Amino acid sequence: FSNCKKIKEINLKNLDTSSVNIMKDVFHHCEKLESVDISNFDTSLVTTMYEMFFHCYKLKSIKFPETFNTSNVETMHAMFSNCLSLTSLNLSTFNVSKAKNIGYMFHCCNKLKYLDVSHFSTLNLIKIDYMFRYLSSLVYLNIYSLEINESVSKLRAFEFINSNVIICANKINMQTFLS
Repeated sequence: FSNCKKIKEINLKNLDTSSVNIMKDVFHHCEKLESVDISNFDTSLVTTMYEMFFHCYKLKSIKFPETFNTSNVETMHAMFSNCLSLTSLNLSTFNVSKAKNIGYMFHCCNKLKYLDVSHFSTLNLIKIDYMFRYLSSLVYLNIYSLEINESVSKLRAFEFINSNVIICANKINMQTFLS
């Protein structure tokens, strides 16, 4: 569906994704797409979700499966980057324990108000560059349990974030983020 710039809706109810291992650019540049239901997606074999929803400017909602299996995904780089109309994301089923690159993941989601990534397991991370950059409407960010070691690249991870945002964090992870 990449570069389907005029499409507003996609019916994916009968799409079998059980043997898919790359979901790079699936909805990349679907600029008019407003809503997508991927609740029937089987992502158990997927290793990359690189720019999966990148530049979906009008996207307001994404319906994920109740058990969205991301346990084998190594990169979620820019997965939601430039989704200018998203106001919320439920990432409670995301497992990023094998992820190495989640940089730019929410970059320029400037209508996103609430974000909870406190459950993300970050032991294998290498990059979180620009992860929360340009979240100008963000009201609440929960990163409490994130453990980011000093070797992780975190270039401008919080640049141009809403200055009034409430960040739920612990002392250790904020010191690491700011170092």
